[in-house]
Amino acid sequence: MDNLEHELNTHCLSNWPAPPHSLIATDPLYRQFRSVQAAFRRRAQSAMTDCGCPQLLHGSANVLLQLEEQDRLTLTELARRCEIDNSSLTALVDDLQRAGLAVRERDPSDRRQVHLLLTDQGRTVAPLVRRVWQQVQQIAFQNVSIEDIEQMRLVLQSIETNLNAR
Repeated sequence: MDNLEHELNTHCLSNWPAPPHSLIATDPLYRQFRSVQAAFRRRAQSAMTDCGCPQLLHGSANVLLQLEEQDRLTLTELARRCEIDNSSLTALVDDLQRAGLAVRERDPSDRRQVHLLLTDQGRTVAPLVRRVWQQVQQIAFQNVSIEDIEQMRLVLQSIETNLNAR
């Protein structure tokens, strides 16, 4: 056993019940999360292409939809609402600008503040993107009961709480 493994076993994991080894080895939960997220993305990207929406980076759709809800947000506020850091937001904003869906605007009263605004094309495309994501969600949850969806939400909230706890 190397030093790191010994430290983990001694100090970090000693109070945690061990999950069955077969579960961890054959089906790590994080892989399932990533797989579902990738399937959502692929299906949404395909549907957006079918309806004539511009090709966007993963994450740009969320920024677009946040602006649809409240236009002219500062980049800091937009990053907070999208739950990403400012450096990650930059690429997404660049993507929306390249697609002609949004523009940056400096605040005339405080030149340090930059706001993002939807263009006319952005205001046209945003409802289409929202409908695509709603349709993808409907497809994902077909044959899944409301009770199962609610139970899944509770389980995911518990997992998030556990992982965010110190």
